[in-house]
Amino acid sequence: MKASTQSGRYTRVAIVLHWAIAIAIIHNLAAGVFMGEARAPRHTGMMNWHVSFGMTVLVLTVIRIVWRAMHKSPPLPGGMKPWEIFLSKFANFLFYFFMVFLPMTGWAILSANPPGRDFTVWWSIRVPQIAPLAAIEDAGYRLRVKHQFEDIHSMGGWILIGLLLLHVAAALKHQFKDGHPGFQRMGIGR
Repeated sequence: MKASTQSGRYTRVAIVLHWAIAIAIIHNLAAGVFMGEARAPRHTGMMNWHVSFGMTVLVLTVIRIVWRAMHKSPPLPGGMKPWEIFLSKFANFLFYFFMVFLPMTGWAILSANPPGRDFTVWWSIRVPQIAPLAAIEDAGYRLRVKHQFEDIHSMGGWILIGLLLLHVAAALKHQFKDGHPGFQRMGIGR
């Protein structure tokens, strides 16, 4: 396993992946909150963007997990309390979980949506339906399954919003109250 850069910063690839995923997540959380109010054709346009960003998050997260397995993260700043270290690692796990879980539940929603058809991301890449969901023949049952996945997806989105707010609050606390160079570790400043 390769170590991170000697400066205590994450690798350039990890930093780019972090910010690309963050931008896509923030876009999708905002779209998810406001999409319910939109009417067609605006809703359809928003949904196309939402799906494209969501599947991008899934792909970039898989790349990030592989990258992280091959490149050790820089050590946490000294002086962190044991509970802060635990919360940091737990929050990190939750982020990775939701960065996979939310796109997968979104994919399940599309797959269970009658009449069912493959969909595209970025208006060009065809994504097939999840076969067991697409195989449900009873349209009423399939619609109930879709609604269950929508509820789960929505709840997960709200949890991720809370997690994101905690993440930002922790980064600000460590940077400005504790004097840790957290922003610099993620590529902001020197």
